[in-house]
Amino acid sequence: MNTEILDKQIIIIDSDKCYFNSGTNYDYYLDIKTPIKNALFINIIESTVVINNLYGGSFNNQDTINININGYNRLAVNNTNVPNNDYITNYFDTISIDTSKYLQEYILYGANPTVRPATINYTFKNDYSNDTDINSPSMFVLNPIEPSLKRFNITAYDKTNALLTKTNIQKIVIKLCIYTNRRKLTMD
Repeated sequence: MNTEILDKQIIIIDSDKCYFNSGTNYDYYLDIKTPIKNALFINIIESTVVINNLYGGSFNNQDTINININGYNRLAVNNTNVPNNDYITNYFDTISIDTSKYLQEYILYGANPTVRPATINYTFKNDYSNDTDINSPSMFVLNPIEPSLKRFNITAYDKTNALLTKTNIQKIVIKLCIYTNRRKLTMD
């Protein structure tokens, strides 16, 4: 497709500024005041998760946090921790928990958790900002074209496909670039 006829709109979805469907689960949404017309592609620029308690919490090294947005299936993840080994689940993005990033802190506090500060935030992110080609893996093609994109529904799951709770995660921030066509393609 000719990229000269595409418009781009950046959307930042910060869970702190969204509405939650539940008081405990990480299941939330963002409504857009002005709908995005004729959305063709969604490019994930960056996804970040901030965890409340990495050590002594519910995450181990190389665990994943799987993010679903509007049911868009950009990634197929083999969940080996569920009873059926062939279980494949689709997500929009998955963030790996790499505890080696905080290894020095773990050495400091891991042996004696009573001296660990009460509030430590651990941030893990995927940065796709250099991946802007329409044919790149960070690009999701909307098929059919979304005539009026008004809402983003986001849910976060652990490695066993269980919905995460607010006790597990402090916040999730997702930056998306929505590509739209300047020409009217739909009847809407």
